Formats: sequence, structure tokens, C-alpha cells
Amino acid sequence: MSKDKNIPFPVEADDITEYRPKYKERARIAIWVGHSDEDEGAESPRTHLSEFDYNSPVAKALAEHLKAQGIAVDVYRRDKWGQFNAMLAETNQRHEDWGYDLGISLHLNCYNTRASGTEVLFWHRSNNGRQLATQLLGPITELFDLPTRGIKPLKKYERAWFIVGKTKPVWCIIEGAFIDNPKDEMRLRMEQDNYDEAIVEGIIEYLRMKGKNI
Repeated sequence: MSKDKNIPFPVEADDITEYRPKYKERARIAIWVGHSDEDEGAESPRTHLSEFDYNSPVAKALAEHLKAQGIAVDVYRRDKWGQFNAMLAETNQRHEDWGYDLGISLHLNCYNTRASGTEVLFWHRSNNGRQLATQLLGPITELFDLPTRGIKPLKKYERAWFIVGKTKPVWCIIEGAFIDNPKDEMRLRMEQDNYDEAIVEGIIEYLRMKGKNI
């Protein structure tokens, strides 16, 4: 992952000079790895596996899988907690310049060691967000074989609303499972190498719904 001198966090990106308008039929996707090296997010109380450590290799595999489908991908991964606003601004600027078809943030839930399941969050005013969340939820739930918590619209000031509410592309937050639940963590570990395939399945279905020749 390279670091642009003007961007205070690592971004792995396709060469935008080779993107649009030359390849107008090609989709472009933004991937955020939730949290950062400094603030790793939710953590298993047994193994201390964090959502940042879990999702970082998933994001890498996901980007490689999408690129193999002919889709351009930018992966955003923060070093520090305080870089969020810079990452948001960079994402929105790239969207204005080149046009992301969608974006996703990879996260894991944590609550009381008993809550379980998969959910996908989207901005409550976004019909495209609802459609993307629906397409993502099915294959991920099937992969982990955990309860489905459904797709959930977020309004202002609800948890993590600023992720889906302030990003300009259509955006979803994927909460794959509960990292503090022993069964969920077991399923996460067992299916980590297959997680990217489930996400790709949902993304491809959404893009095809929007007329992309993928």
C-alpha cells in the first residue's frame, strides 16, 4: 500500500489516469477498513482479535478479487484514529473527480458476548444504499451461517451515521458478525478466506442491477 505525500494515510488505488473517460464502462469502488492501527475497534475478549486486524486482509483480498472482475478499486486504511476526516474528504474528492459507483466500510460488531448475526447499514434516504445493502446481506449471511439482523437504515446521530451520511457515493457498512460472541468469532475465523467472495457476489449483483456490464 503506497502513501501519497498529500494524503496522511495509506491508499491503494488504481492509476486514475487510466480510468475515466477512457474506460467509461468500468466500475470503480471505494473500500474502507474500519478503524485504524491506533484504534483497532471491537475486540474479542478471548483471543484479542480486533475488527481492524480481521478486516485488513479481507479488504486486500476483496480488492484483488474485484480487480480480477475488471473493477477499479481504492482501498483506504488509516494509521491513526484522527485521520477519519482526511479520509472522508479524500474519498469525496475522488468521487467528484472520477465517480465511485459505490463504497463499503468493513466492520465487526461487539455488544454483550451473546448478540449474534450479520447486518448491513445504509443511509436512510438512499434508495441505492438500501438496494446495495440488500444484495450484500444475503451472501454474507449464507457464508457465516449466523442469524440475519437485516438491513438497517441510519439517521443523523445514530451509530456510525456519519459514515453513510457524509460519504457522497452510495455507501454501506458491513457488520459481518459479533467479534465478542464465541460462535460468531469461530465462524469469522473459519470463513475469513471466503469472506471476500461473498462481498463480491453482492457487489456484482448490485452493479448489474444498475446496468454495469460486469
